Amino acid sequence: MKVLIYTILVVLIVSCAKPKRTPYLIYTPDSLNLTKVELYHLDQEFTLFDQAEREPESTTWAFRSDSVPVGIYQLRTDNGKAITLLLEGTMPVSVQYENNKLTILGNSTTKELWKAQEITEELNESILTLGNSFPDSLESNAFNLHKDSVFALVETHKDNAQKKIKQIINHNENTLLPLLLVQLKAGNHHLFDYSNDANVYFDVAEYLQTYNPNYKPVQNFIHRVDSLRSWVYYTSVTLPGKSLPDISIPNAWDAPIALSRFKGKNTLYMIWNSESKESRKITKELMRWTRPYRYKGLDLCLISTDTNKEKWQNAIKEDNLPIWHLCDLKGKNSPVLAGLGITNIPTFILVNKEGIIIDRSTDKADITKALNQLIQK
Repeated sequence: MKVLIYTILVVLIVSCAKPKRTPYLIYTPDSLNLTKVELYHLDQEFTLFDQAEREPESTTWAFRSDSVPVGIYQLRTDNGKAITLLLEGTMPVSVQYENNKLTILGNSTTKELWKAQEITEELNESILTLGNSFPDSLESNAFNLHKDSVFALVETHKDNAQKKIKQIINHNENTLLPLLLVQLKAGNHHLFDYSNDANVYFDVAEYLQTYNPNYKPVQNFIHRVDSLRSWVYYTSVTLPGKSLPDISIPNAWDAPIALSRFKGKNTLYMIWNSESKESRKITKELMRWTRPYRYKGLDLCLISTDTNKEKWQNAIKEDNLPIWHLCDLKGKNSPVLAGLGITNIPTFILVNKEGIIIDRSTDKADITKALNQLIQK
């Protein structure tokens, strides 16, 4: 009877015991001396997500968890290695060193990431080789020719690598992979940069917005791309050589003033805000700074991004600015900012008598050079 009772108890204990969970990630390192293998998840920054257990009588380490959120991860070991992974639902994933090469099973997205990283590493090696190709001594003309040749070859290598990365991006739209690929660098060279590859950034932002809009790194990236859109728009609508958009803005008496009324005179526009320290630093010296140009016919027009009419007008009086002043009191939501593509305060836009933009800048020294060239003509 006692034997039967013991048998039943053992059966009950075994049946009630919690089964060991199946690993979602298995890591087989190239070193037998590891004491710690950890997985870090990227949110605002990489934070510890899980710690692996070493399997009994094995070199394999296993990660077990009930829930693994989609995201970018780093597998880190106590020997200093860090391996980037994209975990997106397919489990288990197996990472191992085989013939001194890192391989992965069960995760095609990470495999594509590593492929892109290899392309970038090859580009980096090509750039270093080209950079080291300069002879010890060259005459100035020969040096410039060699330099130009090297730069052209770097751009060729970069373009080839970029084409390969673009293909990987296009084949992995419904993953987080494009988020990482568009930010790849080879040394100091970005494979994609804001000024030349804005459309790539726009496309990737659309992919990510559809795929995983709530993931913090995606939100941060989309925010940067939104700023890029404004910058691209700014450089397109206020590009030197283009006509200034004919926007109407209220003056201090709420009468709409069209910017086209300034045609016939060289005009310097300054977009500013009375609560901006940098703006006020300039407006306090604006009349003295522009006096030589105003004597030669330059007109001044200050377009404010204020929302408080009293503060705006008080600043005008304090800084003694007897010139044109326009403001719709809508602040950052002003359609004027959108119409001119302005993202930074203060910003200068210099326009000639025909209404053609000569220069635009956030830097006073730059706009002074443009003023000197325009007024001398």
